[in-house]
Amino acid sequence: MYKLNQPKESDHPESFLLPLGVLFYGNIESQTAGRIDGNVYGNVTVNSKLFVGEDAMINGNISAVQIIVQGTVEGNIDCETKLVICNSAIIHGDIIAEMIDIKEGSVINGSVSKRGGKASDEKFIIRAISKEVSHKKMESKKSGITIRERKTVGKDALVSNDGWF
Repeated sequence: MYKLNQPKESDHPESFLLPLGVLFYGNIESQTAGRIDGNVYGNVTVNSKLFVGEDAMINGNISAVQIIVQGTVEGNIDCETKLVICNSAIIHGDIIAEMIDIKEGSVINGSVSKRGGKASDEKFIIRAISKEVSHKKMESKKSGITIRERKTVGKDALVSNDGWF
């Protein structure tokens, strides 16, 4: 098990960075926030915030307190609080988070679950929308999840707890 932490002389001693062009084989564990721009072949566990850059590729499971994904993840994501999936993100795996914000253009191939609540109430699936859709809003009283679809051509799905966007 490798632990990545930025040296004390860096500008941000309370974070780690795996830069673009670096291939890392093995699991990463960190108590501090971090940013991954390179490729990781292993699980990533961060007890803080994690940023996955646009050119990053993680082939393993991710677990963190708060996560922003712009790159590619081939594995499951477990986020304790807020997960943001940006428009450049590609995720092949299941997601569980307390709150989730999925931007237009992102790709998710897996299930998405809300943390907390009863199992029967929290599970919902994000489906890719492959044709133009009109404005519509669907609300689930049981799970407290709001799904909004915007008029667009291509894939679009937004999920949030009320007030996220």
